[in-house]
Amino acid sequence: MTSIVTAMTPTQISQLSTTQIKALKTADFQAMTTAQIQAITTEQITAIDTEDLVILSSSQIQALDVYDLQLLESNQLQALKSAQIAALTTSQIQGLTTDQIATLTTAQVKGLETADLAVLTTDQIVAMETQDVAALSTAQLASLGTTAVQSLTTDQIVALT
Repeated sequence: MTSIVTAMTPTQISQLSTTQIKALKTADFQAMTTAQIQAITTEQITAIDTEDLVILSSSQIQALDVYDLQLLESNQLQALKSAQIAALTTSQIQGLTTDQIATLTTAQVKGLETADLAVLTTDQIVAMETQDVAALSTAQLASLGTTAVQSLTTDQIVALT
């Protein structure tokens, strides 16, 4: 059965109410093009069920606006697969709030590319959970700039040893 969403333009997607977004099925989200995903508004992003977010492909995840990602609740962000987090662009990673960085799971942090870690702000580094810092690979740690390393908390440093 083909999803009706495939026939909708990005403009039509952006005009859906939050109630209509909530009513979409997982197959509808899977069928969306990246242009349709990009058309999702900030009001609509919060209406997407977690089970629908976790089925988005890497290209669909990359199509989400930085500001839309900032609106994801902790449970939505934590539900994303490590591969989805790894698929985020450097700009998307840099746009995550410190609260969102703190809620990433250890598996999600381990999946971050070295280029993504290299652009984290000192506030984002400090927000990382101690166990997440401890799980970083040597290459990931090496990608952190001098300022980022200097911003590590005592607990984070102790966890590295």
